[in-house]
Amino acid sequence: MLSFEEFLRWTQHVALPEAARATVEAIRAARPARLVGGGRRNVIGRYPSRKMGVTVQFESNHVERAFLLEYEHDPDVLEFYDQPPSIRLRFQGAGGKQIAVQHTPDFFVIRADAAGWEECKREDELAKIAASGSLRYHKSADQLWTCPPGQTFAETLALYYRVRCSSEIDSTLVRNLDFLDDYYRGTSLTVDPRTREAVHQTVVAEPALTLQRLSEKNSGACNSR
Repeated sequence: MLSFEEFLRWTQHVALPEAARATVEAIRAARPARLVGGGRRNVIGRYPSRKMGVTVQFESNHVERAFLLEYEHDPDVLEFYDQPPSIRLRFQGAGGKQIAVQHTPDFFVIRADAAGWEECKREDELAKIAASGSLRYHKSADQLWTCPPGQTFAETLALYYRVRCSSEIDSTLVRNLDFLDDYYRGTSLTVDPRTREAVHQTVVAEPALTLQRLSEKNSGACNSR
């Protein structure tokens, strides 16, 4: 997490207006607005974030957790908060009725050059809502899902609102991040340069080998201290 001084430097770097700074400070100080709940298609959980120094909630193992892993390992993401305080959205619902709702986005994300709310949704869920006639979500000409009322709210504070769709998820990247999670958490492991080079040369020569095969081919060289 950012220190107080680092946060002040960030607000100056992005030229954050006073109202936006107060909003971001409140989000940083707040506890999650709600506890996530599971459903027929959701698997909830908590992720122990090294970046944030706390466990972070996710409501969907295949969607929210995938983006959470991105936040954890993306150097552009400085901080991220699950279930931030609710915001008010106004939009035209199905049948043309004007609707105002209190909405709790999935995450609030502080990036190197911007900050805003990010809502994670399945593609089929977004399509179903849009097909109902509701103007809460819209698919733009470049095939990206947006939330016009969320954007309208965020823009008043010089922040952003972004819809993160399941179609964006790189499943190979997610599997790799899961596989390397213990490695990223390691703080005391040092690999001998000769061992590192031997493993590197093996992978270059045979890129598709399994981890077991890699271990067998380098059993004499794999030492650590």
